[in-house]
Amino acid sequence: MKVEVKFILEVEAENQLEAKEKVSEEMSMKGITQFEVRILDEKRTGHQNDTLHLYFTQLAEALNDAGFDLRKTIKEGIDIPWTKDIDAIYKIVNRTIARRTGVSVPFPSIEELTQDPDWLK
Repeated sequence: MKVEVKFILEVEAENQLEAKEKVSEEMSMKGITQFEVRILDEKRTGHQNDTLHLYFTQLAEALNDAGFDLRKTIKEGIDIPWTKDIDAIYKIVNRTIARRTGVSVPFPSIEELTQDPDWLK
């Protein structure tokens, strides 16, 4: 008799590859040798969207205050590899803008996000 059991194992990971590796480790430690790993939800959470919105608002304000026009700042383009990882994209955008303008805005923390009055609406 063959029985199929499905359950969800949540792990903290930076990307899909790391998530699959962590799941594999967990399953091996439990003595489970055959399993399939599927990523169930690859979309950003509401908190991630809110954090991105706050970051881009802060970045726009800092660049405008420093007198940098978007067309002049980005006209050479930015090499960004295809990725869904927000941290990787942030690092590339922040590094490129800082190199070109001297303006660097840290990615908002959850504490900063929850103190933003627009986020609380």
